[in-house]
Formats: sequence, C-alpha cells, structure tokens
Amino acid sequence: MVNNKSQHINFTILPNISVFLLLIMSFMITSNYSELTIAESTDSNETNSETNKNLSVSIGVEKNPITAGSDQSLKFSVIDADTMKPVSGAAIVGYTVYGTPHRVNFDLLTDSLGMASFRWKIPSASQPGMFEIIVHVGAMGYRSTNNMTVFEVINN
Repeated sequence: MVNNKSQHINFTILPNISVFLLLIMSFMITSNYSELTIAESTDSNETNSETNKNLSVSIGVEKNPITAGSDQSLKFSVIDADTMKPVSGAAIVGYTVYGTPHRVNFDLLTDSLGMASFRWKIPSASQPGMFEIIVHVGAMGYRSTNNMTVFEVINN
C-alpha cells in the first residue's frame, strides 16, 4: 500500500522522481479520440488542508488521425477543478507510448494561463495504430492527478 502523505512530501522534495513514480502507479483511461479529455484528482485519502484542492487537466491532440512522419502537437490546460481558474506553475510529467520499445518523455510547466504544449515528430517508420499519451500533473497546494488520451497514426 502506498502512503499518499509520503508521496506529497517526496513530490515537494524531489518533484521529477516522485511524479514519475506516481505516473507509473496509476492513471485514468479514456477512449475519447478527437476531443479534449479531462481528468480531475480523486485522491480522497489526503487530509492536509494545504493540499485539499483538486486539479483538472485537459489534453488536446492537434491531429487525429495523423500520418507517420508528421509533427504532432499536444496542448495541456490545468485548472482548479472547483474555481475553474488556471493553475500556473503546474508540473506536467508525461510520455507517449507507441509500440515497443518506442517512448517519448516530456516534462512541462504551465504558464500564467495554466497552459503548456509539447511538439514532436512521429517517426516515418512508425507502424499504424493507436499512440497513448499519459500524464501526471501536480502543483503546490493541490492533489496530483493523472490523465490519458490516444490518437491514431496512419500510413502516409
């Protein structure tokens, strides 16, 4: 069993390591291909009043489907789930998975509008199929949250 309190302490001290570990341990799955996907934090075990606020993260995929060899862009929006206000400085740790052993990692921080983006080239030799985007998001004073979406890669 994982102690959420110690995860928060580790996140504060070593953000990249514990966020990555939390990302691996749990994530929400959604099968919404072309629309934004939204996840809210759901950790009800956290009792620290300083971290009782909930985050909501949306993932926007620029092209779906996308042709192998093309550039793909992801846009992230992080807001306070209760006030709907943007959360600046939120850490987004994520990766794309497309077959074995292909993986692209990224670490982002949201701007003053709660936004961040990531762009990379889908390799031309990629096999057609579904690519997954998995993220873990954390910010000071908030419970961390996870989200996932997919997009389809097709032949050119």
